[in-house]
Amino acid sequence: MTAFMNGPVAEREKGTLGLIEFGETSSLFAFFHRGSPVLIRKLDRGTNALLDKVEATLGVDRATANGIISDGSFDISAATEDVMQPLVRQLVVSRDFVERRENCKVDAIYLAGGLAASHDIQNEISGAMGVDVKTWNPFAGLTVAADALPEELEGQEWRFAASAGACMATFEE
Repeated sequence: MTAFMNGPVAEREKGTLGLIEFGETSSLFAFFHRGSPVLIRKLDRGTNALLDKVEATLGVDRATANGIISDGSFDISAATEDVMQPLVRQLVVSRDFVERRENCKVDAIYLAGGLAASHDIQNEISGAMGVDVKTWNPFAGLTVAADALPEELEGQEWRFAASAGACMATFEE
């Protein structure tokens, strides 16, 4: 949260943004309005639920299912919709609550975590929310050495969000 608040939230200080972090077994989403968090929720639906569904539907192993989700080589939109429906429903209800309570409109939703790179996930959330959905890179806006991130982790910068946030919090007054 600290890294996100020092990144996109600080850049759009007068706006309203959402962040969804997809963990293995649960997901966390938060809405920020005028630089402050106004709603934070955790749901027991994470990356593993979609991986399990893709494995069962396509008859593939875990590593292959992971690749299918991230590279978009197969149409898994039906599986994505089925698995993500409870999360998306809660996200829409929460967005409506925030917009009414704060008298605002959510400008964009940022994604982090294991499902953030999935175009099916991005499309599912964008379609339900009617706003831009973007993958969040916690290093955006920071000066990072060219070779600081190993090649095998490129595109997975979200893995460093907690450590980047911890470093930022250490230097706050």
